[in-house]
This record gives sequence, structure tokens and C-alpha cells, in this order.
Amino acid sequence: YVDVSENRLPLYPFGALPKLRELRLTCNHIVDLGELYGFSQLLYLDLSYNSLHPDTVNEIMALPVLKELDLSGNNLKTLPPDLSGFGALEKIILEYNKIDDNGVFMSLSTIPQIRYVDLSHNFLSKIPKECTDYTGFK
Repeated sequence: YVDVSENRLPLYPFGALPKLRELRLTCNHIVDLGELYGFSQLLYLDLSYNSLHPDTVNEIMALPVLKELDLSGNNLKTLPPDLSGFGALEKIILEYNKIDDNGVFMSLSTIPQIRYVDLSHNFLSKIPKECTDYTGFK
């Protein structure tokens, strides 16, 4: 477990800690992640209140066993359309962003193991029909 919140540290050097399971990098002014090597046991990552972009979310998919991800307060307006690369992710926290793209529900539905989603305090206005159409279920 490492908590280095409220500093100016990047993410990538922590990949050198082979047994790291939980990393908190809240408020580190992170814009880019750099090359993500290592992190073979990282289960929890807190990147809240940085300056990440939707493309950065794609880079986080390189973390092989990540189960929980906190991206709160990054001023994200949308997410990439395909998040299926998050093979182990079960929980994602996206509160206090600026997400106004209702397609975010479709993006999140591509995460195979997702169980918990927090989208509170964003600018969402509706749930797309594709997300509420249960005609194919028995």
C-alpha cells in the first residue's frame, strides 16, 4: 500500500514495486501516465483530482489485475467507447467529473466484470434506450 496524495508524483515509477496492491495518487497534477510497466499485482488505483483525459483511461487498461479505479474530479466529459480491456475491473468511481455524454452508459457496459459504478455529481440527463431495452432477455 502506498499513499502519495497531494504531491507532484507521476504514476509510472510505482510499477517498480512488484508487490504493490493499492496506490493512491490523489491530487498529483497528473496529465499523462507515461509507460506503464509492472503493476502485476495492483488491485486498487486512486487517480482522483488530477487532470486526466479520456485517452488516458485507455492507457490504464494496461494494468492487468486492476479491480477498483477512482477517477473522481478529473473534469472528464466522456469516456472511450470500448472499455473491454478492463478485464478484471469491478468498481469504477467517476463522481465529480463533467460527464455530459449519455453514451457513457454504453461505454461502461463493455467492462466485463463491472459491479459498481459511481457517476454521481456529473451532468447526465438520460439513460440511452439501448441500456434499458430488455427484449432479448428471458
